[in-house]
Amino acid sequence: MKKKMTTIPFNGTQKQKEELDAVIEELRGEEGALMPIMQRAQDIYGYLPLEVQRYIALGLDIPVSEVYGVATFYSQFLLNPKGEHPVSVCLGTACYVKGSQKVLDKLAVLVEHHTAPDLMICNYVYEHVEDGTSHTVRYTNVFPKDRLFDWVHVGHFRPDQNLLMHSVMYRTEVLRKCGMVLPKHTFYVDNIFVYQPLPFVKTMYYMDLDLYRYFIGRADQSVNESIMVKRVDQQLRVTKHMIDCQDLDALKDEKKLRAYMLHYLSMMMAVSDIFLLLDGSAEAHAKKAELWQYLKDHVTPGVYRAVRVNLGGLTDLHFPGGDKVVVATYRQLRKIFKFN
Repeated sequence: MKKKMTTIPFNGTQKQKEELDAVIEELRGEEGALMPIMQRAQDIYGYLPLEVQRYIALGLDIPVSEVYGVATFYSQFLLNPKGEHPVSVCLGTACYVKGSQKVLDKLAVLVEHHTAPDLMICNYVYEHVEDGTSHTVRYTNVFPKDRLFDWVHVGHFRPDQNLLMHSVMYRTEVLRKCGMVLPKHTFYVDNIFVYQPLPFVKTMYYMDLDLYRYFIGRADQSVNESIMVKRVDQQLRVTKHMIDCQDLDALKDEKKLRAYMLHYLSMMMAVSDIFLLLDGSAEAHAKKAELWQYLKDHVTPGVYRAVRVNLGGLTDLHFPGGDKVVVATYRQLRKIFKFN
């Protein structure tokens, strides 16, 4: 559905203008700066009226049509002031043909029978723009299909089968109960979104449906390797948040849930390690050591050991040439899985 510009008069304040000026000045020289500037502008104003779009274009010395194109393409950007409790379901052509109506219909039936799950799961598809290939991440070996289930019935996750933002839909009450507050102006917070609420998820439902298509491989994406190296401090901030937000020892009776969350936390440690190693500076190596010390100081010895014997320990090798081994292994896995 085409977005329509608001007819409400724009009433930006001098303070808001000064905040936006500071954002533009901070990010102007970064590769792919437009998206984060627009996101933070929306945080400042609550939406992106044409006046703000023109101001951003002027500050970046780009055509206003480029800003408008991004604002109208991505659903996260609002051209109108939003209400207190916005609710939306994408039923546009692209979403409809991929199955959003089927998901909505199934949820309606489950709600009618008072069996709505805490977590609805679907497949997602990586569309690799650099070579035109695609890869579907489905969970047919992990979850029972088309019925309610809990963590006891969950199978084994392969390395490419983590639950990501593209595959999950939470019951709103779960998000309220878990007390999740995402850090503002921070990339990679989707990892918190698919991690912190999980202990509050008691029932799940899996539809073997390729619902979400994630186009990956563009130079300006937040998961692009060079951009992740530049923004590694945001990756570290998110990883530390995840270390602090859950007591994994409290989940000892939920063995499969605990095992999955330990694996995910270990993966976050590994990702942080890799991009610090790709930076290669003395400061980056110090941050790497500090992150592992932070983990050790904020979890029990059992959790620390479990993270180290999982993926995390594979990227923190303490022998001559260990860092080179880690980077070389990452390069090979990146070719195979094309994850950024």
